[in-house]
Amino acid sequence: MTIPKSTIDKVIKLFLRTLPLIPAPELYDILNDLKKSKQDINEKINKAYVALRETSELVDELQKDLTERTDQVKRLSDEYERYSKLAEIEQEKIQPLLIELDKTVNKGKYQERWVGFVINIVSGIIIFILGIWLGPKISEFFKVK
Repeated sequence: MTIPKSTIDKVIKLFLRTLPLIPAPELYDILNDLKKSKQDINEKINKAYVALRETSELVDELQKDLTERTDQVKRLSDEYERYSKLAEIEQEKIQPLLIELDKTVNKGKYQERWVGFVINIVSGIIIFILGIWLGPKISEFFKVK
């Protein structure tokens, strides 16, 4: 069986009142208040410590994130500089290259079109002749009238 703290405090105050010439109950109350304030201060210190630790962890995370983003910005800046140097080539300097490229791509374009046309005409005529020649034989094979 445990005795409640309030009952113990009352018994101690009663005993201290029996002491003459010393304000013992008041001193006891002051000591209890000091204990409570010490516990409150310790709790506040612990809470502050936990909050500081969490803040420190958050600052570390933010620093890592900021470092990563700074690296990304640096990479993007380097790429931008590289592409901007390529874009600085003047139109006159690139014009001969474009003309050569156009000549290479368009070289023989008309010849290829005529050759393709002739091949298509010849293959069409061959299919037409085969159709006329094989038509009756295929109809007879499937017995179509």
